Formats: sequence, C-alpha cells, structure tokens
Amino acid sequence: MAGDDMRANVAELVEAEFGIGVSVSIDRFKSNGWFAVGLTEAECPRCWSRMQGYRMPYTTKAGLTYHYEKPQKWERNHAG
Repeated sequence: MAGDDMRANVAELVEAEFGIGVSVSIDRFKSNGWFAVGLTEAECPRCWSRMQGYRMPYTTKAGLTYHYEKPQKWERNHAG
C-alpha cells in the first residue's frame, strides 16, 4: 500500500499494517488521506501498550495546513 498510503483511511492502514479489520465510529477516521507516523506516547487503555499513530493533513479557513492526530497520552483510569 506504499503508494496508496496518502489515500487510505485509518481502518485500511490498520488492516494493511497489522492484518486485522477494525471499525471506526468517528467520521474523520473514515476519510481518505491518513498516513502512519509510528509509535506514539499514547497507551492502550486496555493493555497499556504504546499505540501506533496516524495523521491526516487538513487546511484551516486561514489557509494553514495542520495534521489531525490521535491523542499522544491517554489518562489511565484506575477505578475498578
């Protein structure tokens, strides 16, 4: 998928990299244009493993380009 990475959505990138299917409920994650950025400091709230990150460029009304990205740090919930 190397040449198609910039046209992929988050679910397609996860499937290509890890060989598993995932569903996404946030509309922007369903959009094409995402790319992988490697491991982040974010931790899985279930197993506390570091998570892979994905970004997508977008342009503001002011004409500035930024990237959507997943959170860099999850708060651990120690409540039982």
